[in-house]
Amino acid sequence: MNIFTIPLKNIRRKILRSCIILFIFSVGVVSLYKVSKVVSQTLEEKLNKFGANIIINPKSESLTINYGSVNLGNILYDIKYLELPPLIDKIRNIKYKNNISVIAPKLVVVKEINGKKIGVVGVNFAEELKIKNYWNINGTVPHNKDEILVGSETSMNLKLKTGDEVNLNGKLFKVSGILEKVGSEEDYLVFIDILTLQQMTALINKGNFIEISALCSGCPIDEIVAELEKVIPDVKINALQKIVKQRMSAIHFVQHLSYMVSGVILITSCFMIALFIFNSVNERKKEIGILRSMGYSSGDIFIIFSFEGVLIGFLSGLVGYLLSLMVSNSVLKYLHVENINFSFNLLEMLFVVIAMVLLSLISASYPSYKASTIEPADTIVSL
Repeated sequence: MNIFTIPLKNIRRKILRSCIILFIFSVGVVSLYKVSKVVSQTLEEKLNKFGANIIINPKSESLTINYGSVNLGNILYDIKYLELPPLIDKIRNIKYKNNISVIAPKLVVVKEINGKKIGVVGVNFAEELKIKNYWNINGTVPHNKDEILVGSETSMNLKLKTGDEVNLNGKLFKVSGILEKVGSEEDYLVFIDILTLQQMTALINKGNFIEISALCSGCPIDEIVAELEKVIPDVKINALQKIVKQRMSAIHFVQHLSYMVSGVILITSCFMIALFIFNSVNERKKEIGILRSMGYSSGDIFIIFSFEGVLIGFLSGLVGYLLSLMVSNSVLKYLHVENINFSFNLLEMLFVVIAMVLLSLISASYPSYKASTIEPADTIVSL
């Protein structure tokens, strides 16, 4: 029997109480280390599906005409287009490429459909749906080149329904779906595959603008814009700062709230460890007196009770980290988030375990000190 085997025997002797403390401390580790990260990253992933926060346009010269108090609008000297393939390739290879989640190019033209002039937008539906999470479609998203998606107002004006065929530029297209009312200009548009529209208008590889959804927590949006301007200087890049700030405000609020809740759980766990050691000291005063009379110093007694706290902290950190991996990935699956996955990392685990050991050691230090001040004579008097 030595100063390291005594704490182990005491923990085994009070296994139920030890397991309760271990469970609560492990929950604190899970909530602080992984769940908080999952919450913030999941929220950001979801928010970035509600529209773009960077728009790239070709540089063009225009003249604003005003007469008196009447604005007569803008006159474009020359309509310019973006060369999409090389531009998208440059965007995907910038310094902050990992922060770019969606690149959605657009080609906008006016075409006659069933005798009426309608705005037709060519899009990459796979990318478009990532930033138009708010779209509700009656029918299906166009999967074939001869299918279109129609806005709610346009469907009413042209008296269209899902499955109807329309004449667009001398070619028949099937209405695969109709957008439910959005409350924006999208209600008045028709959406078509961008490659099909480029071929139809002889604007191969051309586009009017590109919408980008950038993840904001990894780096400031201004730095992403500056990097884009450096790589593609001949275009106009606008960051929708209001949208970015709203998203980041929501993310930071939820993140801070989760950290506060996790902090309360950890502080409660620390108090419970302290109470656990205090109760152990009170219950084992006779044992402490016997140990002191056998030659154990006050420092040895301090180490015995501190080591109990260290064991709880070590096991809590280890169990909490492994449990957090399972819990985090289960939460991600429940929230239908596919792009984020947490895997085992030895350095992370060591950091968590060491942090929990230090925290539990601090919690156990005062009751361990109280145990070390008990003298053999005091225990004899109590008998």
